[in-house]
Amino acid sequence: MQAVSDYVILEHPQLKLTEKGIIIPDNIRMPVTQIKAVAVGAECKTVKAGDTVIPNFGACQAFDIAGLPYLITRESNIFAVLDESETKYAISGAIQHGNA
Repeated sequence: MQAVSDYVILEHPQLKLTEKGIIIPDNIRMPVTQIKAVAVGAECKTVKAGDTVIPNFGACQAFDIAGLPYLITRESNIFAVLDESETKYAISGAIQHGNA
């Protein structure tokens, strides 16, 4: 799977996608969740495939492939990228651009 432009495709194993494309969390309260970026477009400057990110869920569009739920959003809608080597968050996208 390859994203285009500055789009980021995210997987989210805790979400279920209904036939009409509605995202249903496993529990009623959905805390801020870290999820994996599985594909990024060529114009993405900060997020890379395999990164763990915190997205703006309200700006994500849900879709599924073979029954697996995914989300897609623009890189600027990613609030943070988890920096594995330092175990802290590297500020990304929306915050750098003043959109948060």
